Amino acid sequence: MRARTVHAAVLALAASALAGLLAAQVAAPSDGTVARAVGSALVSADGRQVSVTETGPCLGAGELTAHESDTSVTLELRVVPHAGSGPCLGGAQLLVRSVALSAPLRGRRLVDRASGLAVPFFRGADLLHAGPLPSGFRFAYVAPGYALGGSTEQWDPAASTLYLGGPVGAASGAGVDGAAAVWLVEEYGGHWPDGWPNDAPLVSAHGRLARVGPDGLAWRDRTADGSVLSVALLADPPLPTAVLTTMADGLRPDADGPPGGNPSLTTPPPATGVE
Repeated sequence: MRARTVHAAVLALAASALAGLLAAQVAAPSDGTVARAVGSALVSADGRQVSVTETGPCLGAGELTAHESDTSVTLELRVVPHAGSGPCLGGAQLLVRSVALSAPLRGRRLVDRASGLAVPFFRGADLLHAGPLPSGFRFAYVAPGYALGGSTEQWDPAASTLYLGGPVGAASGAGVDGAAAVWLVEEYGGHWPDGWPNDAPLVSAHGRLARVGPDGLAWRDRTADGSVLSVALLADPPLPTAVLTTMADGLRPDADGPPGGNPSLTTPPPATGVE
């Protein structure tokens, strides 16, 4: 579920750097925003909403817009950059920005305006939704991409669903914002989380044989159209294997979207700039 070779990582970094240069060239300083390249996206099950993930330190306000034609949908992501010259304390490090389309995407191409490149996307119809959750856990949000590692560690279009539990204590350094976390990560293609041994123990999960890794379970599945789908449940801090297998067995296709809708994350929390 992350880049598998040094060559892939280098290519991803090179592509990221090129996209950054292209974004800088189309910046419009008059309104204080700059363009950001869109790496991958999540298209809702009905095809009427497109979401992208922005990662990095001290993320600010921004907007994702869509320019539609009969043959394509061009995404434009513009953000307000961090104004200070020093590091940022307390700023958001992951934001999901979404835009509604006037008509379903269907067969139209999805294109990034900053780079001119096609935008690969994960289909919302392929999202899995957890049934019974571990005690104390709740749905948080769905983020396009491999949210745990960033774009340079992603091989194919992916989606990451976060479930948050109770506090784990800031001193432990575990969890997300001080809360226990379980990530449901889905990625097209055949991939395994980095660092897992090839001879990992096997258990039955979601009707498949799943590998047991240091922080969760991972297995291969199929989408409705027969495409290979790699799935992982990753817990931070780790949860007992039996708890994760129960969660895996309760996963179901989520054609109607996440419970309560995906929360709007376009307005980040306040951050403190350090000069």
